[in-house]
Amino acid sequence: AADSGAIGGDESAEFLVVADSGEDEVLVCEPAGFAANVEAARCLDLDVAHDISQISSYSMVETPNVRTIEDVASFFSMDVSHALKSILVMVNDQPVLLCLRGDHALNETKVSTLLQGEFRLATQDELKEICGCLPGFVGPIELKTTLPMYFDYSLKQYPEYVCGANQNDAHFSSVVLDRDVPMVSWADLRNAQAGDPCPTDPAHALKSQRGIEVGHVFKLGTKYSAQMGAKFTGKDGQLIPFEMGCYGIGVGRTIAAAIEQSHDENGIVWPAALAPYDVVILNLAPKEDALTEIVTQLHQQFESKGLDVILDDRVESPGVKFKDADLIGIPLQVIVGKKTLESGVIEIKHRCTGEKEHVAIESLESITMMVK
Repeated sequence: AADSGAIGGDESAEFLVVADSGEDEVLVCEPAGFAANVEAARCLDLDVAHDISQISSYSMVETPNVRTIEDVASFFSMDVSHALKSILVMVNDQPVLLCLRGDHALNETKVSTLLQGEFRLATQDELKEICGCLPGFVGPIELKTTLPMYFDYSLKQYPEYVCGANQNDAHFSSVVLDRDVPMVSWADLRNAQAGDPCPTDPAHALKSQRGIEVGHVFKLGTKYSAQMGAKFTGKDGQLIPFEMGCYGIGVGRTIAAAIEQSHDENGIVWPAALAPYDVVILNLAPKEDALTEIVTQLHQQFESKGLDVILDDRVESPGVKFKDADLIGIPLQVIVGKKTLESGVIEIKHRCTGEKEHVAIESLESITMMVK
């Protein structure tokens, strides 16, 4: 599952290859068959019952220069998850306050969907005008202006929090949302993370993996066709807008993903379907005319079978050629040298397994059969 982004539409799905170097974080629950980009993973609304009868009324605490969530946690000797983070955003120049736990990150995609439009962070001047304070001291209690406020579901986990007091160098402690905020509007505002309950099977927890996106499919529906008047005539004679969809395949990314998943300490191990060549011929003695003749026959034999073949006839040491052949990763290495002239035997190395075979020169046909 993925976010549609600017292209919009009803549904969106990414195809990702698991790789530690991947640019995307993917949350997975194998027992439930669930996988989603961290931006698209839904967080559940899980109610937790708390006894707040022993929690005293909230009170203001002077907190000079305590602005960041980490500063707040350190000052109050608590975990950052018990700090309430308040973010003032502007939607069509109207302020909205978003509140979530200090250890969670705001999911801009979810917020855009919730607010039904684009938003931006409030400027320092807007914060001062609306909340009466500098960044780091904003909170949902005793605001000088009435404005819409949304609280992330995860704030239900703990009974009390510390939040900004809408005054510079001050915070409120012992804040109980259901008690101290007149009307609490709950919403899914944050990025899901490893350890969260699976959206489709809450009995299991999500696990985090990295992935390389190699494809993306969008179901656009009639979002664009209706606007452009792109219609066809149905069997009843009525004009109907086309149902649209689109897909992208990352050719370069697929190559990168294949290398990430198929390599060893010596270099690339190409899958046969993606290998730039089927076979590489290593001529270890390119100045030997008799050997060059054998190499030429091998080259022609492979090509006659429809195989892609590359010849390394550089004047380099055998060690350099072996290293380069492993690094490039062609599936089959055919090695010919002075020993070939003496013994009439060609050495075959399979890059994937490292296994070596020795085949008589007369058995050229059997060599070609090893490739595919």
